[in-house]
Amino acid sequence: MHHPSRITPSRDREGVVARLGVRAAGPCLQIHLRQTDRIGLFRPLPPPQTPHAAFTLIEVVLVLVIMSLLMAVAQPRIASYVNNDRVRRSADRLAMDLRLAQSEAIKQQAVVTISFDTTQDTYTLTNLSPDSQGATERTVALGSDSYYRTSVAGVVFPVKGLKSVSFDSFGSPDSGGTITLASGRITCTITVDSVTGRPTVSALSYKTVSELEAL
Repeated sequence: MHHPSRITPSRDREGVVARLGVRAAGPCLQIHLRQTDRIGLFRPLPPPQTPHAAFTLIEVVLVLVIMSLLMAVAQPRIASYVNNDRVRRSADRLAMDLRLAQSEAIKQQAVVTISFDTTQDTYTLTNLSPDSQGATERTVALGSDSYYRTSVAGVVFPVKGLKSVSFDSFGSPDSGGTITLASGRITCTITVDSVTGRPTVSALSYKTVSELEAL
């Protein structure tokens, strides 16, 4: 019974050699073909890879223009948020120090004063209890401290006409008044009650340039 002939690897290599015009007769050439086939010379090559598409100059310019427009829209809101946060932190700190001055006056049975400097954007507490270094005076720089960056825009104590408030040994203030803090055009007013000396922090508000200059 006749079986169809099978294509063996040796015949396949011989066919390749015949197509190349080489005669596969010697054993050395067959050994060389086996070694060549082992390293993949006669195996099919992988399909070519498709090159990745790059961005054109127009696409890059369009992306930059869109990013610039988004930043222009978002910048005012970011600045407003930062100013709100600065003013709120500064107002909370000042209210805390006003309560501290009042409690220190009662504790020491002495007068404790807070003086405001609208030029340097600072306020100073005097006649406090000595700290670990023996200092009885403390200055808070709202304008230069990076945590606050807030200006002391206005100080009004009408009874004395000075930019300071003092608490006696009973914790009573010598005058009621207001202190206005500002960052950008965001302001906040701290009111010192003329009877109890209790500080009250107002809600944040937006002021125009002329309103800020009038403080």
